[in-house]
Amino acid sequence: MRIVFQECSGAGIIPSEDVRKILATQPCQDDALVALVRRVLVDVHEGNQPLTSALVSSLLQKHAEPRAMHTTEQLEVLRAVAEHFQVGIREIEVYDRPKDIALARQVAMYLLGEMCRMPPRQIGKFLGGRDLTTVLYGQGAIEDRLGTDAALQLDIEEIKARIAKA
Repeated sequence: MRIVFQECSGAGIIPSEDVRKILATQPCQDDALVALVRRVLVDVHEGNQPLTSALVSSLLQKHAEPRAMHTTEQLEVLRAVAEHFQVGIREIEVYDRPKDIALARQVAMYLLGEMCRMPPRQIGKFLGGRDLTTVLYGQGAIEDRLGTDAALQLDIEEIKARIAKA
């Protein structure tokens, strides 16, 4: 639970006791709860709203099943990237930064934008509550490398072929 409050304080928000109680009762693992909290913080920030218990409850309910609002194509991109890089989908979604997952996550960001025409903010929410700048950086890193990295070009082509077969 401490990491959840670190996320809030990192965003410049001190949750009230009511908000803390709501977060403490969420029935999910730490990484999933952190992802939910990040999604809530993005919504609070974008809407320029105070962090109230009513708002947190409604946003947690809204984000509890984030995949339900996404298309099959978006989920297929995520699945194909995960299979190609031999990582779990959850590893790509969870807000963690191990280097062995970073490339897979950046490729997912790039392909979700290119193939699914998802806006960067939506990609960020889809991938564990990442902010806009993180998504733009990830997409830019892949675009920059595509011009000079033949192995990455091949990875992208193979993933697109995998998606086309699905």
